[in-house]
Amino acid sequence: MIRIESDSFGQIEIDEKLLYGIQTVRTLQNMSFSNKPLSNYPEYLKTIASVKLAAAKANNYEKLISDDKFNAIEYACKKIQAGDFLEHFPVDVFHGGGGIGINMNVNEVLTSLANQKLQHSTFKVHPIEDVNLSQSTADVCSTTSRITIFILAKQLISQVHLLIEAFSAKSNEYSDVETMSRTCLQDALPIRFYDFFSAYIELLKRRAVSIEASIQPLLLINLGGTVVGTGDGASDYYKKNIVGILKDEIKLPLEKNPNLIDCAQNIDLFIDVSNQLAQLSNAYLKIAKDLRILSSGPYGGFNEIKLPAVQNGSSFFPGKINPVIPETVIQCSLQVLGIHRSVCGALEHAELNLNVFESFAVFNILDQINLITNVTELFRNKCIAGIEINEQRCSELASSPIPYLSRLKQKIGYTKVNELLKKHSFEEIKLMNLI
Repeated sequence: MIRIESDSFGQIEIDEKLLYGIQTVRTLQNMSFSNKPLSNYPEYLKTIASVKLAAAKANNYEKLISDDKFNAIEYACKKIQAGDFLEHFPVDVFHGGGGIGINMNVNEVLTSLANQKLQHSTFKVHPIEDVNLSQSTADVCSTTSRITIFILAKQLISQVHLLIEAFSAKSNEYSDVETMSRTCLQDALPIRFYDFFSAYIELLKRRAVSIEASIQPLLLINLGGTVVGTGDGASDYYKKNIVGILKDEIKLPLEKNPNLIDCAQNIDLFIDVSNQLAQLSNAYLKIAKDLRILSSGPYGGFNEIKLPAVQNGSSFFPGKINPVIPETVIQCSLQVLGIHRSVCGALEHAELNLNVFESFAVFNILDQINLITNVTELFRNKCIAGIEINEQRCSELASSPIPYLSRLKQKIGYTKVNELLKKHSFEEIKLMNLI
C-alpha cells in the first residue's frame, strides 16, 4: 500500500507503513551523504520529543490546539520518549538548511502517531500548524542540542570518575613499588607507582571538572526565540512560560537565555564543549602511550607492567600479546581530535543572523561524547583494572646506578661526581663507600 503526498515541488509516493512524510523524503533524496541517520541518536530524539510536548502544552493552555489534538500529540511524544519507532527517523543528520530535515522528520512522525490516535475523529493533526506551532527549527533544534549534550556529557563525566577510581585502586595496590622515572626517555630517578599514577588521577580530575564547567551554560536555552531570536510567531504567554514548562518536563535546571538573538547566531559554547572533549582525548593519548611503553617487551622492552591479555596479539608469533586496548584508546582519541576540527569549522562559517551549521557541530559533538564514553568504559574494564606490576623488574631499575649517583651528587657535588665517572666505573665508585 502506498499513499500520495504533495508539496510545491510535486507529488511523491510513500509506503503507507512509513510514519514520516514528503519533507523527510525530500531530505533523504536531496541531502544525504554521511550514512548517519537521526535514528542513531536516540537521546536527541527523546529530548526533541520533550520539547515538542512542552510546546503542545503551552499551545493547548492558550486553546491554540484543542484538547483532543493535544492528547494525541502527547501520546505521540511519549512514544518517542520511550525510544519507540527509531526506524522512522532516517534523515541524514548532516544536511543543509539549518537542520530543517531533522525538525520536519520529527514533526511528520509525531503527526502520523497522533493521527493514529485520532483515527476515528473527523479532524487531523497537522505537522506545521499543530505539532510545530509557535516553534522554528532554529529554537527547537538548538534547545534540543543543548539539553542532549548536557545529559550525555554528564554520563561521560561519571565514566571518567569511575576510571579515576580504577587508577586510585591500582596505585594503592602497588603503593610501595618503585620503578625508574624517565626524562627525555632517559633514566632519571626512582618513583613510586603510587606517585606515578597520581599524576594520571589529577589529570583526569581536571578534565572532568573542565567538561562539567563547559556544559553548564548549555542550560540557558532559547526555546521561544523562534527563527532568529525575536520570538516572532509565538504568543506572549508562550514566550514567557515555555522554558518553565520544558523545565518541568525535562527535570533539569533550565533557564531562558538572556539574549536569544545571540543564541541564534553564535555557537561558541558548543565549541567550548568540543574543546574540552578534545583535551580529555589528549589526556587519554598520554596515558595510553605511557602504558604501551611501560608494557613493552617482555624481553626487549621496559617490561615494568603487564597489561591484561584480552586476545591473541599476532597471527604469526604464538603467545604474543599486544597492547590492543591502549592502541584502541589512542585511535579513539585521534578520531575525537579530528572531529573537533570539524566542529570548529561550523563556528568559523557562521554568518549574519543564524548559524545554519549548528546541527553539524552538535551531532559531531554527540559523536565525540559517544566515542569517549565507550572507550572510557573499555579502558577501565579491559585495561586499568587488570594491570599487574612487574615488581622484580621495577626493583632492578630502581636500584640502578642513576639513583645512587644522584644521591652521591647531593653529598659531594655535581662536578666531583663527573670527575669520578671519568676515571672509574660505577662498580668501582660504589666500592669506595662514599655515601
